[in-house]
Amino acid sequence: MTAPAPTGSCPHLDLHPGPGLHQRLAALREHTPVVHVTLHGRVPAWLLTRAADVERALTDPRLASDDRWLHPTPGQNEGRSSVKVSLMGLDGAEHTRLRRILARPFTPRNIEGLRPRVQALTDELIDRIERQPTADLIQDLALPLPLHVICDILGIPPADRDNVHQLTRCLLAPSS
Repeated sequence: MTAPAPTGSCPHLDLHPGPGLHQRLAALREHTPVVHVTLHGRVPAWLLTRAADVERALTDPRLASDDRWLHPTPGQNEGRSSVKVSLMGLDGAEHTRLRRILARPFTPRNIEGLRPRVQALTDELIDRIERQPTADLIQDLALPLPLHVICDILGIPPADRDNVHQLTRCLLAPSS
């Protein structure tokens, strides 16, 4: 492997999933833990590879979210992005206000009470995966599991959950 790029420059960084990804990230953490990158060839960003740096960045009030990365084509961003109007895209006081409201159902005691339901959902999803010739763990487990749990918390009936899942995929899609 070639040496990681020095901080401030951005040759192509091979961070796509696949063999050697963990080794490439480990080398970045060791040699260049903060790297300036460009998303979609036009949006400047910083790649942080150490947990302590990520934590500091997420709690630094001087830093703000930027949803330009969601729109690979300039001019595609007509109005606010779906992420910008969600908790993920808010900063400062508005983020804190909504996080406090949304955190109430997620106390340790409430989460522990969800354990049997989460285990049953996980078992059901894994059983479904085992019956398929191939599986996509993101689409077949990692996405539906938290969505089902959130639907349970919100009281959304099972008959309406496919619609919720479709809407969520649309909201999280890079071109939304």
